[in-house]
Amino acid sequence: MPFTPEQMRTLVDGGGLAVELPATREGHRRFVTVGWHKLAMAGTPEFAAEPMTYVGLVYEIHESAMDTWVSNLDMRDRASFQTESEEEIVQFAARYAPIDAYSKFLHVGAPR
Repeated sequence: MPFTPEQMRTLVDGGGLAVELPATREGHRRFVTVGWHKLAMAGTPEFAAEPMTYVGLVYEIHESAMDTWVSNLDMRDRASFQTESEEEIVQFAARYAPIDAYSKFLHVGAPR
């Protein structure tokens, strides 16, 4: 099942998608997130020509770090995945939760 049109709009607009899963550690929260990036600067011809690179992350973070700027060092059991294929990022996301469970970062409470 692909991302819904609303989920794709969220991704393209830079909002990112996330789902919260049960944590494996006491006092932690577990998330799966999907976003994208480009290396070129926005507004340049290179940006328009460059394909989106989708990025998927799975990680746990201590509850005390939820309201701070999160770095890779704060993440436990971090796994990442990158692809230019929408189909492959959907497959990544579906390994962890049903696609319709993914919502905007802000709705889920996932740190950015």
